Amino acid sequence: MRRAKTVCLLIGLITAPAFGRYDGVEAKVRIDAKVICAPRWANDFSMQATCVEVMIDGWRSYQRISQEFSGNRPMERALLNCIDRWTEDGRTDFSMAGTCARMQKEGWERLNK
Repeated sequence: MRRAKTVCLLIGLITAPAFGRYDGVEAKVRIDAKVICAPRWANDFSMQATCVEVMIDGWRSYQRISQEFSGNRPMERALLNCIDRWTEDGRTDFSMAGTCARMQKEGWERLNK
């Protein structure tokens, strides 16, 4: 069941810009980031804000890489694994998922020179 939810989330993240829903998806990512960051930095609002910004940057990076490799089945599976690995209780830590996506892209490029 978790895998099905992850697939739905990933499809939504990849197709959002194509269907003009980019802002709505980014708003959800921002809300989730706040929920994730608040307990990590409970007494430090500056770090909470930085944490949210880093997650939004990670989400944008993940978006770009997902679009770049759209149709590339092995990379799509690797990127789905990044989401699955960093999603808990329906909220994705995009600071880590974005890093994972960048590492997968770099690995793909090194292997396919």
